[in-house]
Amino acid sequence: MRIAPEGGQYERFFLRGGMLIGAALINRFSDKPHLSSLIEHNVPLEKYRAELATFAFDVTTIPVVA
Repeated sequence: MRIAPEGGQYERFFLRGGMLIGAALINRFSDKPHLSSLIEHNVPLEKYRAELATFAFDVTTIPVVA
C-alpha cells in the first residue's frame, strides 16, 4: 500500500504467489492500464515488493513480458 495524502493519492496492491492479482486506486488512474497488463500476463513482482510501497517508484517501469 502507498499513500500520498497531499495529493489525495492511494494505491493498494494485492499479491498472491508473488504476482499481482488486483489493485485499488484512488487518483492514480494513469497506472491502471499497466497494472492490468501485469495482472493479465502474470508478471512476477516479488523483487519489486519493497519499491511498491513508495510513489517514488514508477510501476510503469516494470516490464511486461507477453
